[in-house]
Amino acid sequence: MAQCETSVQHSGTRHHLEVPKLTSAVAEHYNKMPERTRTERQALRTAALRKYNNLVKRALIEQCSGAKRIVDLGAGKGGDLFKWATLGASKLLLVDVASDSLQHADMRYQHNRACMGSMNIFLRCASMAEPFEEELRAQFDAVSCMFALHYAFCEETVRNVAHVLRPGGKFVGTIVHSGRLHTLSPLNELCSVEWIEGSADDEYYFTLCEAVERVRESLVHWHVLVRWCAKYGLRVHRVCNFTDLVTPKSHMSADELEVARLYVAFVFVRTEV
Repeated sequence: MAQCETSVQHSGTRHHLEVPKLTSAVAEHYNKMPERTRTERQALRTAALRKYNNLVKRALIEQCSGAKRIVDLGAGKGGDLFKWATLGASKLLLVDVASDSLQHADMRYQHNRACMGSMNIFLRCASMAEPFEEELRAQFDAVSCMFALHYAFCEETVRNVAHVLRPGGKFVGTIVHSGRLHTLSPLNELCSVEWIEGSADDEYYFTLCEAVERVRESLVHWHVLVRWCAKYGLRVHRVCNFTDLVTPKSHMSADELEVARLYVAFVFVRTEV
């Protein structure tokens, strides 16, 4: 298998780690996504929705208060670096299939190193379903998966989460409510879903204005996620709608509100092993 080098930050020194280079459609899509400045992000049609989603992620991350060692699955360009640093994390492992996105995350970290406190980051270019090394067993206090579980919704992903979490550690994240995606209005100008006929796993192409362009995803069935988590020692601690976790802002458009209401947030806790 082809290899690629991914830079890693550790104790102020840049190291290199060889990891498998994945060429999935998801990786290709996000590798092509441009890096936008703050001014450009503020001008997007989905700017209010993005701000709201960040508030939701912050509220979820705060559920991991006291966590020092974190795994961020589907970390992308490192949009949650500051949130984890503010929480007081010391070690953050970023996992993503898009190597370019991870490089952007590394650059963001390097550029803002003075704001990161004692937090060091490590990069892993791989699917979240790819097994972690044995030496990482029970080495982390929290695992996060924000807006990404639909790219690798399988038992192997859940097993990986349980593998790295210590007893009492938390698994936090967001998913689309499987019963709501079918109700998305065809008139929504920001978001659309194209269902794939004959897909046994309820797969679909998802588009979100200025963020996701017809990317294939899998419907995440909550009852299946709960069953897999229970099998590997993860119990439900909390599940709620985004709108119950964070009150939507009045300046969000009707289309943005409809998209926000598609999602739920969850917290699982690792039981004793």
